[in-house]
Amino acid sequence: MLATVVASQPYGRATLLTVEFPVPNEAPTVAGRFFLARCTDGSPLDRTWDPYLRRTLRPIAYTLHEGKPQYTLLVPAGDDPGDRWLAQRHLGDSIDLLGPAGNGFTLDARSRALLLVSDQTSAPLLFPLVHHMLDGGGRVTLLVRKESDPEAQTLPLDLLLQNLPLAVEAHAETSTAFAETLANLGAWADCVCIALTSSDPTAYSNLMRSLRAKRLRVDAGFAQALWPGATPCGVGACLACLAPLASGGFTRACTHGPVFDLIRLAA
Repeated sequence: MLATVVASQPYGRATLLTVEFPVPNEAPTVAGRFFLARCTDGSPLDRTWDPYLRRTLRPIAYTLHEGKPQYTLLVPAGDDPGDRWLAQRHLGDSIDLLGPAGNGFTLDARSRALLLVSDQTSAPLLFPLVHHMLDGGGRVTLLVRKESDPEAQTLPLDLLLQNLPLAVEAHAETSTAFAETLANLGAWADCVCIALTSSDPTAYSNLMRSLRAKRLRVDAGFAQALWPGATPCGVGACLACLAPLASGGFTRACTHGPVFDLIRLAA
């Protein structure tokens, strides 16, 4: 479906695109789900046309404007030509988008203490969960792993934190203190939602180890993690989105995820 760009702004080195669909297409539960963007306007002069690989865009906000759904999408920073094309869209431009697709984060209605865990780049992908929990009378804590090189940061920490509601308790830790802080915060949480830039299975095993340090056991349904890989086809046919499982096998993130129970990703 064609969506119209209604706002575009830099967000650190990344870009935020707000797009509007002409008709309602989804409920506001979008955290962890994705859109697939065709990076071309279809004109003969558009040399970025790519008939096969759509780019994965993830929403960080959803609103209704005069009955029409608007999604704010995070366009990654980098040298990918498709992402550059998306970052250059202007007010009124059209983008061919499929979605939202995939299985997102789910919060138990009984949960009252939510812990969000991320690095600086991926933290905005968890933001839709913040308002959902606060509106229900719950508590939200955000734990961010600080990037060591400020010059290489996609999203500066101060920019990230200034967009959070005052009710959110925020912690920013270096890699050396991150595991201990996660263990302490995870001890009181009802549920944990994770978004990392890394697809290294070791990263998820380390998170599981930290959560078990104070809780002793982590049951199914307690912690969920967003698999960060691209989902070019969205239907599991290209196998580019394969995510390794703790059992030793693989699964297709676009159809069975991209949000998984942490137990499935980490031993």
